[in-house]
Amino acid sequence: MSTMVDEKGQRRVRRSFTDDFKAGAVRPVLDEGKTVMQVARDLDLTTSALRQWVERARADRSKGQDRAHQRGARGAGAAAQGGPRAADAARHSKKSRGLLRERDHVKFAYVDVEKAQVPVTVLCRTLEVSRTGFYAWRGRPESTRAQEDRRLAVLVRAAHEAGRRTYGSPRVLRELRAQEIHIGCKRIMRLMRAEGLEARVRRRYRCTTMSEHDQPIAPNLLGRNFQPATRNQSWASDTTEFVTGSGKLYLAAVLDLYSRFLVGWAVSAVNDRHLVIKALDMALRRRCRARDSCTTPIRAAPTPARTTSACSMGTASPAA
Repeated sequence: MSTMVDEKGQRRVRRSFTDDFKAGAVRPVLDEGKTVMQVARDLDLTTSALRQWVERARADRSKGQDRAHQRGARGAGAAAQGGPRAADAARHSKKSRGLLRERDHVKFAYVDVEKAQVPVTVLCRTLEVSRTGFYAWRGRPESTRAQEDRRLAVLVRAAHEAGRRTYGSPRVLRELRAQEIHIGCKRIMRLMRAEGLEARVRRRYRCTTMSEHDQPIAPNLLGRNFQPATRNQSWASDTTEFVTGSGKLYLAAVLDLYSRFLVGWAVSAVNDRHLVIKALDMALRRRCRARDSCTTPIRAAPTPARTTSACSMGTASPAA
């Protein structure tokens, strides 16, 4: 067993320590704020050895690796030391500087949230902020600008709700300035992002009229005469859509222009000619149950927006 000389010139027997012992020895220095000399005196260690352990532990923590695991991996051989550098770089805080460029108050807020899981000293050292600054930030009263932001955030949300949650920052700006509230557009954008408010983008209009086709067009027999003399003489139909939680649904309805009574309808997830034919078939079965009950021919009068559907109706509904 070899010997060594301590700081007082006395000979000491060189001892060997496990990784767990070294990790426990450096913990009071790194986490509890004790000095190296004080811990070395309590554990009967030399200050030079303990100082080396502390420096190694700090380097290990900066890489985000477990100290005991790294000690075992370091003694395993060249295979563990020759691993890919990409994994080591991913755990190196200095190489992740792009993610740690937030201002100090953002870092302090993160420390305040994570202090229950990780010691404040370790968080402040990793984020390169001081513990004194963190505790000063906690005790510092809210700034005047932060108080103004909270007040304006309520007004921005109220303007957004008044616009049926469709307003973006330009229209919210006009609304607030109309109320003689002095605020800038960029500040509104920042407050809307913080509150999670977004503008509803108006969808682009899609024209569904197919005027350029080679299909036959039925003649307009109605002639804008919306006051027929008797029932079952003139029917009108139209389709509309409903937005539900499971998707869109399309409704086709057939209306008797004489009695303004809804004589047939159909619902489908697809808006095609079969939807209109199904609604017309229901109207024929309800109003013309017998072959001789409908004495007046029923034909469809096409509208400009639904020429093709009207033709299908006229073809599918011959005179009863």
